[in-house]
Amino acid sequence: LMRQTSSALLAVLCIGAVISPAWASSDLRGQNAMNAMKRLSYLTGTWRCVTHGGDPNTSAMRLRYNFIAGGRWLVEQSDVKGSPEWDTVQLWGYEPRLGGLVAFQFTQYGLATKQVSGWNGDTFSGTRTDNGAKVSVKRTGPNTMRWTIHPNGSGTAKDITQDCTR
Repeated sequence: LMRQTSSALLAVLCIGAVISPAWASSDLRGQNAMNAMKRLSYLTGTWRCVTHGGDPNTSAMRLRYNFIAGGRWLVEQSDVKGSPEWDTVQLWGYEPRLGGLVAFQFTQYGLATKQVSGWNGDTFSGTRTDNGAKVSVKRTGPNTMRWTIHPNGSGTAKDITQDCTR
């Protein structure tokens, strides 16, 4: 786990060195970005989730979250039951050289990046830069949350949801 996380963080830092600063969310700089990350602290720990609308259509997964690098990065590891090819590692964090919040997801298809919008009320969101999908997470109770993926960023494609409990 530590080796995977260290390798992923090193890859992110290398990628971050070549990505334009305009790519990061411009309204989430400095302390505002750190405060946005602190609000995600409820994610820390292990969650059991059921995904609806994805591939496979209904699947069980486990999500694990922990902060690293002084709270600047949130590591998400997903393990899809019975389908390890769908397992991913994702890093959400504050990158001062890019000037804001960014996200990097390592998948079977390679690297997916997200431009992070941040908080809108009680929902934290971002947009995948490779396919335009809108991604958001919302705490729905003390021990429940929901991830929603709007494919291609439009309301016409079927949403994918992940309902999670701990």
